Amino acid sequence: MMQASRSDEIYATVISFTLSILGIITNGVAIVVIASTKHMQNAFGHACLSQAVGDLGVLIIFATWVPAKLILSPESSPGFMENERFGYTIGQVTILFYYAAIYTHVLIGLNRYIAIAKPFSYATYFNDRKTKNWIVLIWTASFIQSCVYQFDGCHYYFDRSLLLFVSSEALCGQIISLYYEFYINLVFVIFTVILDILTFFKLKKLAKPMQGTEQANRKRKSQEIRYFVQSVCSETVLVLTFVCFWCVATHAKTPFFNFLFNIGAWLAMHATDGFIMIAFNYHIFNRLRSKATKKNSLPMMAIGMPTPKKRMNSNQNLALNAQTYWLQLYEKNKSKPKKVEIQQQHA
Repeated sequence: MMQASRSDEIYATVISFTLSILGIITNGVAIVVIASTKHMQNAFGHACLSQAVGDLGVLIIFATWVPAKLILSPESSPGFMENERFGYTIGQVTILFYYAAIYTHVLIGLNRYIAIAKPFSYATYFNDRKTKNWIVLIWTASFIQSCVYQFDGCHYYFDRSLLLFVSSEALCGQIISLYYEFYINLVFVIFTVILDILTFFKLKKLAKPMQGTEQANRKRKSQEIRYFVQSVCSETVLVLTFVCFWCVATHAKTPFFNFLFNIGAWLAMHATDGFIMIAFNYHIFNRLRSKATKKNSLPMMAIGMPTPKKRMNSNQNLALNAQTYWLQLYEKNKSKPKKVEIQQQHA
């Protein structure tokens, strides 16, 4: 394939930076909402938080490292950016965050299946402690998997001439590219799709009995359905990204179109994950807004209520003082004429 032109590098920089910043905003908001809301302090919320952190990590790298590599020439860039080992480490960190997000997708799919298909077993597999253990296991496995990319000939790094992250041309790099990346990702995607299909049919079975249940149960079921639809939307975007990456991008004739259907597709997926989390939990913003309104209104009531009372008391005191004053003045004037008459008689 031909090398990227300067205009291709500029377009790729703009796309990479724009999509990354958009994704950082959506995932950042999602993290804040999930972390600050009691409604999401459950197994599903913990898994969504893990996924958002993974997405955010990838997006930060593509908002900083990739634009810097494309804009700066080797002569003008700082020395550490041209250090091969540092570039390999950036690739390793990208893999760490990427696989943490992908494996969390699978965890969310399992969470929805157990919650809907086997609700009585849900607490056994997805109580608070076990869910956190699952997440720790995911991040540990992702880190161990990413360490392989530090071995000689197994590296994963950004190639400026191709506008892509690529694996080393050595045998180790090619084996990792095929088995580590393609087959493992394919297995997880197929597994997640099968889980979603099974969950959907189970949900369809439970739909009719749900009509006669109590309001509390219906509310819980509607919440589980919303979580499931959120999971399906996120996984649909993931499947479409895989199609772009493994099918469409392989037919690209130029580096820019290869970048567009490769890195562009992945960045769009990571950004969309955050948007989906926000879109399906928009009601949380209403709760946060109402809480903020209550907090702001309570002090005003506490300060404002006693004021009329104080004013009323002071007005009453003034009225009483005035009444006393006029009574005293009246008594004084009443007795004064008698003294005058006596004085006139003596004169």
